[in-house]
Amino acid sequence: MTPLAAAGPVLFLMGLCVGSFLNVVIARVPEGRSIVSPGSACPRCATPIAWYDNIPLLSFAFLRARCRKCGEPISWRYPVVELITGFLFVWALADRGLTLDLIPALLLVTGLVAITGIDLDHQLIPDAISLPGIAVGIVASAVTVYEESLRLFPDQAHATILFARALGRVGRTEDAEVTLARAHSLIRPGTGEAALLDRVTAEVMGPRAPTQARAALERYVARLRALPEPTRAEKADLIDAERQLAVLVGGVR
Repeated sequence: MTPLAAAGPVLFLMGLCVGSFLNVVIARVPEGRSIVSPGSACPRCATPIAWYDNIPLLSFAFLRARCRKCGEPISWRYPVVELITGFLFVWALADRGLTLDLIPALLLVTGLVAITGIDLDHQLIPDAISLPGIAVGIVASAVTVYEESLRLFPDQAHATILFARALGRVGRTEDAEVTLARAHSLIRPGTGEAALLDRVTAEVMGPRAPTQARAALERYVARLRALPEPTRAEKADLIDAERQLAVLVGGVR
């Protein structure tokens, strides 16, 4: 059994439990009552509901949809909300998989079930639920963008360095410097990205910080010269880098 298949029943049971809690939210939030205390009670006779009479779906079936104390009917809304929440949790799992996206999806599903139940009963959408839902949506969008960037650019360091180069070439030097600082935190010394970072640093920092640019370009030239069998492109790049270095050396004494 795959991890995704194994997670299905777990998410369904979790959804049932969350749905049971959402029944409390739907009943109490519009009235301004606490959703924590007191515990659940029969809405007709006010008898507290024991834990064994509060098990999602099972207690409803075992009690035959009636209060154990007063015998009054229990609304079908309770098991319906539990079932809907359970199925929506499984649907979220099937749609998002075992990824970071699943967490905000479950939170949003939970909020939507609560909002729908309250709206049907009172034609009201409480800020206490909708505003946190907006915040979750914003965070979820940020996470999704980050995961998408990882998919498009698995090597974040390389992509960040190229972005800094592009910023420098359109005159946004300060932004390019910030991006280069970010790239420094992503690379490991001695890698190809480190060499590229030196090359782009020399390009971007040359006019503003010639000493720093010279140091970066010297490291880059040294790496190219140390290559045992440089390609034609690397040889051409070495010639170009040496010319730039000569200019910088002439300007930095």
